[in-house]
Amino acid sequence: MGSYYVIAPHVLAASNLVRNVTVAKKLRDFVLGPKDRMVSALLEAFEAAGFKVCSDVKFSVEGQKGDLDLVAWRDGILFILECKNAYHPCSPHEMRNSYGHIKKGREQLDLRRQLYTDPSNQAALFVKLGWSVQPTIRIHTGIIIANRVFHGARFNGHPVRHAKELMNVLLTGTIADGGDGLRFWEGETFTADDLITYLEGDSIVTKQFSALEPYLIEIDVGGRKLVFDSHVLNVQTLNDTMFASYGGSAT
Repeated sequence: MGSYYVIAPHVLAASNLVRNVTVAKKLRDFVLGPKDRMVSALLEAFEAAGFKVCSDVKFSVEGQKGDLDLVAWRDGILFILECKNAYHPCSPHEMRNSYGHIKKGREQLDLRRQLYTDPSNQAALFVKLGWSVQPTIRIHTGIIIANRVFHGARFNGHPVRHAKELMNVLLTGTIADGGDGLRFWEGETFTADDLITYLEGDSIVTKQFSALEPYLIEIDVGGRKLVFDSHVLNVQTLNDTMFASYGGSAT
């Protein structure tokens, strides 16, 4: 109206103005700097856990070009990970944005798994990285995310895992438990098999999902019932499952 903008209060109430300005002005790259901090933190965690590891590895193999976000080696096992640092979603649209990042990671890992199951391609990669190791048939992939949206899902066999939880598995193996000593590692020290269990096996998030129980929400509408399927967390079941699985007694 003239030189003024008239905006309904709810538009402001339902908007994340800081985020919108950040996106519109492309400030995120400026704040984060030239290297993704999530990838840097993961790199340090893998190194501390005794892996040979490298990030942002360019490749040109069988006519395909790209880069490996994170490639790690320990105990005769190769891990190839794609890292996706999407915004923490504050709307359904941004949940779709995270899903788009994960779908892209799935497509990338499909190709990388295909290329690096070939021992000759592995050997060339190890030479490029300066690693004195032999090709292996033990290859594991994963999509590592900065937020928890789709944490625990699998896409074409590629597990989706949260970055901070992964780092905790590598560095401490402990689970927040109020001081009762729950430990994810099979033994007292970390091994590469612990990481395989976390990525491929019966992981922490699987235990959490198993404690969810179906719950129906019913709403009467003009003599008919509108029913929504939902779930509720059974805290006692989760507590019992965690202690039984990770080295304590549920007392």
